Formats: sequence, structure tokens, C-alpha cells
Amino acid sequence: LKSLAKGIHSPGDLLKKGGDQAFEDAYIRSHFRNRTGSPDREPHYFFGEMEYLICGKPSDQENERGVRLRITALREPANMAYLMGDPEKSAETMAAAQLLTPGPAAAATQKLLEAAWALAESNNDYNLLISGKKVPFVKTKASWAVDLDAVITGGLPKGSVPGGKSSGEIVRDRKEKNDSGTEAELPKLKPLEHSCIDPGNTSGDTYEDYLRGLLVLTGEEVKLLRMMDLIQINMQFSHDGGFLLRDYYAGLKVVLKVNGKEYDAEREYQPA
Repeated sequence: LKSLAKGIHSPGDLLKKGGDQAFEDAYIRSHFRNRTGSPDREPHYFFGEMEYLICGKPSDQENERGVRLRITALREPANMAYLMGDPEKSAETMAAAQLLTPGPAAAATQKLLEAAWALAESNNDYNLLISGKKVPFVKTKASWAVDLDAVITGGLPKGSVPGGKSSGEIVRDRKEKNDSGTEAELPKLKPLEHSCIDPGNTSGDTYEDYLRGLLVLTGEEVKLLRMMDLIQINMQFSHDGGFLLRDYYAGLKVVLKVNGKEYDAEREYQPA
């Protein structure tokens, strides 16, 4: 992730992979939700389905944790690059380093401070994203949030805002009847408070944009198999406990409309 972050100006840059990727991305956005989305009427087993496509873990909590680590890993080198390229912040870290470790060791201390500062900003970036805020891939002075004092003292950033649409547990305590007459538990968020600082930035990329970028980095075959997982899991969860996708894998029909004329192609087969 860190090597891929070099030269990328937004998560959207990762999506420029051609037609197949565009179709898959459109399908995922239409049929699978993510951690910041709200539940729809159709029961879904996972609250974070896009997160499952990326991580493939058996619980929402594990998938959310995996996505957090990935987004933080993607943000950290970008934030580090900004710190090292900003004269004002470089001077700030050097001044702090000379106070902490005067003499030749100050240069090494400065690098440690920059790394800690970039990580703190990356963690704050994630909290902003899941709160519905935007985070630009390439930071500016206006979009930078965490101050150095907070990193040195180990406290929260100045102006931190608790609560909001926070990261939280996902519990299953709401039930509805499904088509077969049995009860299906629907995912429901149980919010946990977290703190982050909002610099008031209104431009950049959303949480879903970052998820779409991470999906491009997921192996093609693995991603498609996980999409099939979700289709089968949701069908078993909400409609038919014995549903198996392989029983419906029987053929393909394509209809192309060119200059007002339709062309059909069909192929029938049975799975091995």
C-alpha cells in the first residue's frame, strides 16, 4: 500500500483499469453497502459488505478493523510526504526535536516526530471518513488537522469533537420475518464514541471512495468469489436457508443493442 501510494493523487486514480473494473465497481455500488451506509429494507447479513469484499473476514468487526489498517497504511506515506515537504512543519518538528534531544540526536528525533505525526493524522483521517467527512489524498495546510503538541503529549488533538457517526459495535438485536416465515436478524449499529478533529475541509474523497480504491488492490478472482459469497449468504439469510449459488449457475444470455437493432447470444451449461 505504501509503495502504491506514491504518485497517486486520489483513490479514484486506482479505478482507471478499464471496462471490467468499471462494470464490477458499478455492480458493487448498486448492490452492496458499506460501513457508513444505512440499512435498506432487504436484510443483509453484513453491515459492511464492501469491507467484506476487501478483507473477507467472518464478522463486521474484523472487516472494519482490516479496512481501518489499510486506510491508515494508505494515508500515512501521503501525510509523511506532506510533512517533509512543508517548510513550516519541518521547522516545527526540528525545533521540538532540539528541545527533546539537543545536539546531533535532534535529526533522528525529528524523523521520529514526523512519523508519529503522520500516523496520528492518518488515524484522524479514518475517523473523519467514517463520520461522513471528506479527506483529500494530497493534504494542504487547510486540510491538515492534528497539531504537533497533541502528538508530543499523547493527548487528543486540540478542538477534538467526540461522538457523531462514530465507529462502533455491530449488534444483531432487531428481527423481521423473511419470505419463508422465519425470523432474520438485521444488522444494527450500536455507536461508540470516538474523538477526531475536523479542520472544516469540504473537498477530497469520501469513505466509499477509499473503499473503491482498496477494492482495486484486492485480487480479481478473490473479489469475484467474495461477491458470490455475499449473494449466497444474503439469500440464505433472508429468503432460503438452503440456497446455493452453484445450483443457479446454468447459462449466460447477452443482449446487445446496436443502432437500434438487438443481437442475442445464449449459452447453456451445467456446472461441473
